Amino acid sequence: QSDEEAIALAIQEGVSSKTRRSNRGAGLHILSDWLRRQGGELEIVSKDGRWKQLSSGNVEHETLRFAFPGTCISMHVPTAVLLASNVERDYERYD
Repeated sequence: QSDEEAIALAIQEGVSSKTRRSNRGAGLHILSDWLRRQGGELEIVSKDGRWKQLSSGNVEHETLRFAFPGTCISMHVPTAVLLASNVERDYERYD
């Protein structure tokens, strides 16, 4: 697989590099889902792969012309959403 395909796979629920069964593969999936519902954006760059979930819910991905040393995750949340949101209530949905 390419790095961009690996990033897209890592966003899916249940996919994890961890071996424990408890809450396995939930973090990136929850983050992606929450940002999509709030109209935010999520971007992940790892090695030469770039994956970005736009505020519309659409996804862009590409293979970069250079290798990024590590993984960088950026998220953008509309300020109004943060002020009006009850993050604890949203988090309980995934317990």
